[in-house]
Amino acid sequence: ASFEMHIAPELGNAFGTFHGGAVVTVLDMLTSITVAAPARPGWSDMHVSRSLSCAFLRPLSVGAKARIECEVVAMGRRMVLCRAVVRDNMTNAICYTCEHDKVNVADDSRT
Repeated sequence: ASFEMHIAPELGNAFGTFHGGAVVTVLDMLTSITVAAPARPGWSDMHVSRSLSCAFLRPLSVGAKARIECEVVAMGRRMVLCRAVVRDNMTNAICYTCEHDKVNVADDSRT
């Protein structure tokens, strides 16, 4: 899935760049949305994060436009791994990357 967003001043830090906490929040939401496309019955919105790892490679300035590409790398009955890349829309440079591991809690057969 591909998304575009404008880096609003509210998402910036004291240096005038995309705040790390905002980056992680956006990537958490977009990778979670991406799970819906290939999801089997029971996945819908019934999943929680197991791990979320982000790399901050270069800053993206407030006012810039970002292109975010998310993909489902692997999906099983209980777990899914998503990957995301954030690029500067003007230069195509990779600014941030993310791997998001999620667990399906819709039908917990262990209980």
